[in-house]
Amino acid sequence: MKEGPKRGTIERRAQTKKDSSRNRFKQMRILIVLEENYVVVLEKADTPKRLDFITAFPGDNAYIKKIKRESGWLETKKAPVLAATEALPRP
Repeated sequence: MKEGPKRGTIERRAQTKKDSSRNRFKQMRILIVLEENYVVVLEKADTPKRLDFITAFPGDNAYIKKIKRESGWLETKKAPVLAATEALPRP
């Protein structure tokens, strides 16, 4: 019997770097880690409430553990399952 698509987990994490001029930490990037060991990297855009796509790539277990160790957890969600028509690009 063939199984349907599995629902994955999406974990949103934040990477920070130290701003030496102000001696504070500044959010650098948003990392989306999928349960299937796939990483999507986004960066805050100049306009509010907008993120720019940087890259996406498969990550091995060691790299995913490193990301989790070196970044801050923001939230975890279940990935939605989209119908074929919902996954189509919008005009």
